[in-house]
Amino acid sequence: MRIPYIAALLVVSALLFAGCTTTEQSADTDPEVVAPTSAPSTPSSSSSPSPSATAPASLQFSLDAVTYTDESGDRVLPYSDAAPILELLAELSGSTTEPQPVEGPYGGEWPGLSAYEWNELGLTVFEQGIGDVTVRSASFSGVTMSTDLGVSVGSTRESVDALADGDGYDIDGDGINDALFFQHREVPGTTSLVDGGVGSIFMVAELDGDVVVELVVPGNDYSDI
Repeated sequence: MRIPYIAALLVVSALLFAGCTTTEQSADTDPEVVAPTSAPSTPSSSSSPSPSATAPASLQFSLDAVTYTDESGDRVLPYSDAAPILELLAELSGSTTEPQPVEGPYGGEWPGLSAYEWNELGLTVFEQGIGDVTVRSASFSGVTMSTDLGVSVGSTRESVDALADGDGYDIDGDGINDALFFQHREVPGTTSLVDGGVGSIFMVAELDGDVVVELVVPGNDYSDI
């Protein structure tokens, strides 16, 4: 029969040291092979990398659209179509809200204009889309909210003033702006009610002291709304 390789080595060693010939193993007896003792394995000290934390979902408001971001990616919803935005907010909050009439600047209800209100934000909706969004909190149903430049409820006057470059409105006449206007963009075909030039849209940050307490996106200087 075939002699294992380790046993053959042992036989050759015996011949070299004893200087004599070996006798054949009997046909029915295998030579005993002692398996080498292996050192006990040492557990690996490396650990599996922990999965990266999932970034919290967010709502970001620009001058043209709201972007909802979660683990599945971005959903960009233009203000020109109110329905998908209302559906998203209902999905996030788990509840719908009924449209309310909007009072006009000279009394009475504003035709074709409705308001949708949650505690954290409100939408002014025309028949053709969203007029503006009012943000009153840093989050909505656990989803963080900010402008696309990172301004949110709770931001400081200093951080917003750097974007506004001093542009704002002093509501109470104490010489300090209570609202700051930033991220201006001209809208061709409109006329500013402020200086008669081309109208513009912009972000509005209302403050209490030195802290932002409300955002209006977008504001404008060419309509009474």
